[in-house]
Amino acid sequence: MRVVTAEDISYYVQQSTGNLNMIISGMVALMNDTDSKVAAMESQGWFQRMVKTVSGKNKLTQNEIQQNNEKLNAYMAETIAELYRRDCVDHDIILSLGTQLNEIYADHVQLKQMLGAFVGKLNEKIDSVDNFHMLVTEIEQGLYSEDKHIVSICNVISQFDNRILNDSRKLDILRRSLGEQNILNDDAILLSDYLNDIINITMGGVGKIYLELETIQDNIIANTFIETIEAYHFLPDMNRKLKNKKVLVDEIIANRGFDDTVALSTNEIFDDFINSKINVKERLIPIEKVRESGELEKAEELFLDCEFDKAFELFKKLAEDGETRAMYFVGKYYVQQFGHVKRDEEKGVEWLEQGYKQGDVLASINYAYSLSDDDPRHESLFSENMDALIELAESGDVFAQSELADIYFGGHGTEKNIRETLKWLEISAEKGYWRSICELGNLYIEGVECDKDIDMGFECYLSAAKMGYPSAKCHLADLSYDIYNNGGDSEDLDTAIALYEEAYDLGSANAAYKLCIIYFMKDNRKSFEWARKAADLGSVEGLSYMGLLYYHGEGAPHDEKKGLKYLEEAAEKSDETAMLLGQIFFERKEYDKAIKYSVTYAEKGNESSQYLMGLMYANGNGVERNIEIAKSWMCKAAEQGNERAKEWLEENEASRSGRDMPFSAKIGCLCTVYEVTHDKTAYEEAYKLRNIFGLHHEEVYLEHDDTVFKSGKNGFAITEKGIYHRGMFESYTSFIPYEDLAKGKGLYEEGGNFYMDGERIAYMSSPVEDKEDFLQLLIDIVNTCKEYY
Repeated sequence: MRVVTAEDISYYVQQSTGNLNMIISGMVALMNDTDSKVAAMESQGWFQRMVKTVSGKNKLTQNEIQQNNEKLNAYMAETIAELYRRDCVDHDIILSLGTQLNEIYADHVQLKQMLGAFVGKLNEKIDSVDNFHMLVTEIEQGLYSEDKHIVSICNVISQFDNRILNDSRKLDILRRSLGEQNILNDDAILLSDYLNDIINITMGGVGKIYLELETIQDNIIANTFIETIEAYHFLPDMNRKLKNKKVLVDEIIANRGFDDTVALSTNEIFDDFINSKINVKERLIPIEKVRESGELEKAEELFLDCEFDKAFELFKKLAEDGETRAMYFVGKYYVQQFGHVKRDEEKGVEWLEQGYKQGDVLASINYAYSLSDDDPRHESLFSENMDALIELAESGDVFAQSELADIYFGGHGTEKNIRETLKWLEISAEKGYWRSICELGNLYIEGVECDKDIDMGFECYLSAAKMGYPSAKCHLADLSYDIYNNGGDSEDLDTAIALYEEAYDLGSANAAYKLCIIYFMKDNRKSFEWARKAADLGSVEGLSYMGLLYYHGEGAPHDEKKGLKYLEEAAEKSDETAMLLGQIFFERKEYDKAIKYSVTYAEKGNESSQYLMGLMYANGNGVERNIEIAKSWMCKAAEQGNERAKEWLEENEASRSGRDMPFSAKIGCLCTVYEVTHDKTAYEEAYKLRNIFGLHHEEVYLEHDDTVFKSGKNGFAITEKGIYHRGMFESYTSFIPYEDLAKGKGLYEEGGNFYMDGERIAYMSSPVEDKEDFLQLLIDIVNTCKEYY
């Protein structure tokens, strides 16, 4: 339970049957019509207890009740469900309660989610009820003859099950039995007398009558009786004792606009009530018997068989019908992207939250992952659900076993325990859960907290891939792809491509994105198409790449406006894309947008964005020039090791002290300005490039691994000593020191080769970059060298 407390449940369990019937009938009425029923319920002890639990206040205004509507409904739904689970609900009200909750389920979207699974179980119970023979016997034995006739009618029809209401012969037999007891007759009785009979129902019996009357919708007599009960029986004890019953009856008749001589027979009321009940039953939306029909089990079996699309159809339907465990699966589909369901993390978290609110342990655990670290619920949800998760795992639930392994691995709500992680992954894997098999493969491949074993990891991936798990196929493709990048041949690349394509056919957005990257150097048009396919499945990376391809006109029509549109859409879900957009807008001199997309990521601690923010404040780009603020951002970036920020701080300090900026700082500053105004991903730290160039002790100002797969086989590096470069298919590294650059006379670019006086000094083939800008950078470096030497 997530809203009602254990103390509250204990209070309800201790109530008498009559009191509990009154409480349940009031809760159901309030859920069905909050606006008009609050006034009738607010003096009830259970209502005041609920308000205190939900809000911490003793009383709520009407506006506050509306604001807390969802929590109040959850409290009442949870209370009734828990009382039913504990067998505390009076069996005499089960049919009326079922009808009422089915009506609420059909009419209220919010409550549909809260009630679905419970009402499904309740309907299973109701469908098994056959009261006909017992009712006939009880009527003939005079069990209902001692009550006032209108009370007897209400008590009898509250026991009419579906079989009775659907069988006119049974209804006729019951009608005759009631007639023989003179409960039904044609004698006309004043409406005021009926109302007096309603007022005089004992407090122990009125809850049952009220609940039954609430099931009879759009019936003027039933509504009048309901109004009478609310106006009298729901009053505080002292107010009820002081109430003049005759005056109350006269007020109700006058308010309804009835003539005080209105008289009706019990036969008329009985037929009117039965017809109304039948009409209600016919228009109710049936709730499927989730557990009995085995649809949830069928969906889980399909999921384990990697029939993701078929499983999702069932999970989605079950979740919409209120099955909380299905909400866990639907949430996972949207967050982690299974099959051809488009990834939508926001929608996925919404489903997980629904499952969490209704007490599903798997949904609660996964909802906790979506919460920020500073949210107090983040860790508390893990610890609160740990015992239930262990119990579920020990019962043999493979999904709980896999989730438990994740918790032990991450140390969420408990101490990190790799032994327990491996234990539960192995148990789940032995039962055929492909995710656990694949996770074991990841641990072996990476050697995380266990001995590294490539062969064992490969076997795990292969096993999960054969079962149809697309992520395992992607992992196998990654291995072939890595072999190709480290000296493999075209066969390794063909294997990687084939596996990625198989994974994509199974719905993997990640596979489509990997193919987009592979085809970039081979076929830009194919690269763009794979980016589109990845984006169609919800890949933010694919969407971002589409934007870049449009923006630069690579593999797609050159359309900067469309490119920026896709990039901005991706930036809403990706900090990395937001950072990239900040740099792009800085380059475009659209400084307001540059700040918009840089400041959030800078505040999250990204050193590149912090440096860019410092640069804009230093230059007065889009903001009022402020050296102190600039220095603050630069210091934050420098603290994280950003060399450009360090150089800026040194330059600023040198300028203030009247000293000239060091030569190396000038070169570094030129490289920094170039990098922040271009695609940073093309200039990220390239370890393989540095190894090939032998740059182990030099400070590197700007580097570019020109290979698609970042193998370091060609590109350039501008360092503290000079410029290193290696062209495509070359086996040697060229180097020109700054002293030699100072002697040069002419610079030009041709086919990605940058020459000075006929000698190549740098190489850059990437079509994404603007070679003219790089040529200008080289010119600026040469001029700086001339000034220094």
